[in-house]
Amino acid sequence: MHELKDIAELEELKRDYFISELSVRASDGTIVLYIPVEHVSEIAKTGYVSRRQLDNLSCKLAEKYGVPIAVLVTFSPKFEKIAQAAELLLKAKFSDILEEANFSFLSSEKVNAWIKLNQLTDDNTFQIESYLQSILIESGVNFLSCQWVDENAPLPTPINVLIALKRLQPVNIERLIGYFITDYRDVNGKWLNRQLDKMIKKQLIIRDKISGNYALTGNGLGLIPAIRSKNNTDILRALELGKRKW
Repeated sequence: MHELKDIAELEELKRDYFISELSVRASDGTIVLYIPVEHVSEIAKTGYVSRRQLDNLSCKLAEKYGVPIAVLVTFSPKFEKIAQAAELLLKAKFSDILEEANFSFLSSEKVNAWIKLNQLTDDNTFQIESYLQSILIESGVNFLSCQWVDENAPLPTPINVLIALKRLQPVNIERLIGYFITDYRDVNGKWLNRQLDKMIKKQLIIRDKISGNYALTGNGLGLIPAIRSKNNTDILRALELGKRKW
């Protein structure tokens, strides 16, 4: 594998693509590029880099240097405050049905929202999504994608599985079952194995063939909503990063 110092255009890339840090993930040798969310946009424009440009950069570097490349869009204080304000407003207006709300910014203009309700109905989801959209537009966030979670669901959702992997990784399927069984009595190895296989195909997680342990990829971590009590140190643990080079 190439060392980061072998990337001849490194300084130019950091400047042109607003890369704040680069690291090598110990589990699979992937080079991880960290891009602050405030510099990522849905379309290319001055002062920003688009998601498409980042995807093209990943493919170009992977082909040139023969190593996997992952892009991780990182949170910032500005967007932390936007997420906190949105959550507080939602809880104030929908306190009788809202259990939890978390947000993951894919760019400075697009956010994924994971919203857990104790009454998951079409009317409730419509009202909440419409209200949330009006809040976010005022902050310049024009694209919203909502993932709805039923508090009374008998099995964990895909995002529940990803969050568990973040907390426990590297982890085998037996330990994952033990983690979920208290809250989800219907969880079993056959069902969980199917979910993990789907995530591997979507390149959200990886599985070590020798140990059988699972871990998140950069793509998988990017889907997990930001948890306000966490910090960048937790993100580093979740990515299983090796020694920082820059």
